Amino acid sequence: METPSDVLPTFPIEEYLTKRSEDGRLKVAAESLIRVCMSDFGFKYMGREISSKTLTSQENGTNKPRRYGVVDIKVAESHGYHPADMPIREDVAEPSGPGMSDAENRVFIGDGDPSSGVKPGDKYSGKPIPRGGCAGQAAETLGTKQLGRTAKQINNISFARSMENSAVKTVFRGWSSCMAAQGYKFDSPMRALEQSLTSQVTASEVAMAKADVNCKRKVNLVGVWFTVESEIQKELIGKQEETLVGEKKSLTDALRKAAKISSGGGQ
Repeated sequence: METPSDVLPTFPIEEYLTKRSEDGRLKVAAESLIRVCMSDFGFKYMGREISSKTLTSQENGTNKPRRYGVVDIKVAESHGYHPADMPIREDVAEPSGPGMSDAENRVFIGDGDPSSGVKPGDKYSGKPIPRGGCAGQAAETLGTKQLGRTAKQINNISFARSMENSAVKTVFRGWSSCMAAQGYKFDSPMRALEQSLTSQVTASEVAMAKADVNCKRKVNLVGVWFTVESEIQKELIGKQEETLVGEKKSLTDALRKAAKISSGGGQ
């Protein structure tokens, strides 16, 4: 079970962000296309296995359970600053066995990476290597090369800008004073979250995490921060709404193609 995602309300940008499960379905389809392409060049591409955790994850890049540091008192009491459930660090599991040969890599990557040495129009065994190799061709077919780019940018920019907001800085100072009164010296919740963690949750870590959450509650840090960041997102969305709507349509189209490919219906 994943860390609960409802520790913060819904951000405006979430309407446009790609869920990890959606990204996983696109990867499954891409792997299928790559296998066919590599087979056309005489290679048996083993591919990568997309985890079931990825295919059911509703995470969308906002990382709400930890976006503002530890905010859930129950998580603080049981896990301190450790994640309640370790995040998905890898969407895919690399296949066991030997890696790809130089020839396979050239066909897989194509001219998508200058280090491959492949130039546009180059061939292998008499067949032209696709633009971007088999991997690039799969992305082109699905339409995933620039998928969700603007939404991801807004998600990142709003967070960075919110920390420069005067109201957020004020609650940071209030939180910092509250923590200092209990013997903890940090100028922001992010500093506390960045502390080095041991492999096991310790009693001292739990005590500090609980103080952290309680101080956040005392100054309404999460409420103020969320409101400020949401307003920043609304402003950015308003300026790029047409692009975002287009990206959302592209995602819908890509997922439709992916479903068809994964079910064996071709492109």
